[in-house]
Parts: sequence; structure tokens; C-alpha cells
Amino acid sequence: RPTPVAGLVTVTPFAGGRATYYNKRVVNQRLTPDGTNLFEETEDDNHVRTQLEGGLELESRVSRVWMMDGTWGLGAIQHVIEPRATWTEIRGLDQKANPQFDPAIDDIGKVSQVAYSITQRLNAKTQAGPYEEPVRWEAARFTVAQVFNLLPAADEPFKDLAAELIVRPNQYFGLRG
Repeated sequence: RPTPVAGLVTVTPFAGGRATYYNKRVVNQRLTPDGTNLFEETEDDNHVRTQLEGGLELESRVSRVWMMDGTWGLGAIQHVIEPRATWTEIRGLDQKANPQFDPAIDDIGKVSQVAYSITQRLNAKTQAGPYEEPVRWEAARFTVAQVFNLLPAADEPFKDLAAELIVRPNQYFGLRG
């Protein structure tokens, strides 16, 4: 449950579990004769892989509104800044020798990381005429994010920096990159 702290930050603890049933266990891996694909040799073995996941998310939000008084047809623009950090821990049992059907699911392993980001938004509102409702939309969003691996065996603890830019100056035109 999200908990506000002193009106400055919101703390959200989270915990969960996952169980995946397998009816095979990998006993050998080898390359195909052309050397391009990895082939898994399996044997029948019913087992359940279990994982526990937990962590803590910290987020905040600050904003300011500028009145536009009809400039470019706008009534107001709001600038919002949202810093966020999420600490995640994942531990599991029976993780080895599972077939790799989908690496995003079958090869999670041990995780100890902090993901952090900052998002900036420009929200716009049109100048409404008589008997009209103003139109509100997110005119621009820019996010920069990175993950720091806390495991001591990490070769490169800082993962690649990621960024996303979305610009929508009106309902007809938009840009995403």
C-alpha cells in the first residue's frame, strides 16, 4: 500500500511469489551441427521452480502551472517532475537445469538491483470558449532511466542508460523516440 511520508515522497513496499511447473529437466546442451543454435537434451522430471520477489518503491512529484491566457490557444501549461527509485530482490529455489522456452520467464535467477528514473511532463490545457470544456492532454514527456546491479559478482553494475521522448503538440501530430 502506498504510504506518503511528510508530503514529500511516497513509499510503496511490494512482495510476491511465482511458481512455474516443469515436466522436463535439461541434462545436456550442445550446438546443432551447423553451430548456429543451442540444443537442449532433456529427461522427464516433474518439478516446480519457486521464486520470491520483494522490494520498495520511492517516488515523488513536484509541479508548477503557468497561465497562458490564450497564447497558442492554450489556457495553461503544467510542468511535472517525477523522480523514482525501485529496489528489487528476487530469490528462488530449483533454478537450475530448467528448459529455456522463454528466457524472460525461465532464466530469471538471483536479482538485487535499484532502478532509478526521472520523468518530466508538460501537460497542456486549451483556452475554452463560452459553453465549451477545455481539452487537456500530455503535450510532452521525457524520461531518463538506469538500473544499478547490487550483486557483488556483477561485471558492470551500471546497465545502459535509457531515454524516451514523446511530443504531442496537438491531436493530429506526435513524435516518439
